[in-house]
Amino acid sequence: MTQEYPSNGAVIVKGRILGRETLVAVDDWFPFLKNDAKTPMLAKASPSGGLWGAFLEKVWAKLNGNYRFIEGGWTAEVMRFISGAPT
Repeated sequence: MTQEYPSNGAVIVKGRILGRETLVAVDDWFPFLKNDAKTPMLAKASPSGGLWGAFLEKVWAKLNGNYRFIEGGWTAEVMRFISGAPT
């Protein structure tokens, strides 16, 4: 695992689906509010500026079809994907 941000903007997240290790690649393009190009529409950066939450949300949206399908979802599902442990 690396702590370096890749210059090409691609991030690969490792998780588990039905117990099987799964790699999901996403880019660093996020939806922003229509009239505010500085405010992400969905997950925000952490207080320290980290975007891990936005990347995890994008991975989860990709696995489920799109952002609309994860609206109002359960955090436990994502934690199970990341850790492979029951939640």
